[in-house]
Amino acid sequence: MYIDGMKNTLTVEEAAAIQRFATNEGRRWKSILLDQWMRACSGLMDDPDQSILQHIRNAYGPSWLASYRLPKGWKPVGPLSGQIGGR
Repeated sequence: MYIDGMKNTLTVEEAAAIQRFATNEGRRWKSILLDQWMRACSGLMDDPDQSILQHIRNAYGPSWLASYRLPKGWKPVGPLSGQIGGR
């Protein structure tokens, strides 16, 4: 199922994986994810969403990530939400 019914957008599952990654990594989540994508996801090996994030990279590419914005009103949730950098 796609969020807005269009195949050129993230599925609900893909959007959730991106949002979890952003929550865990904090303000620099895009640059961290891009760096891991450029190194063929070597930094994602311990991430439970690794296969989803790798699929997003293969399907949409780095230029998509640069233009992607988290949904309006999105706020990180969970135990890492108050930490900068998430680690």
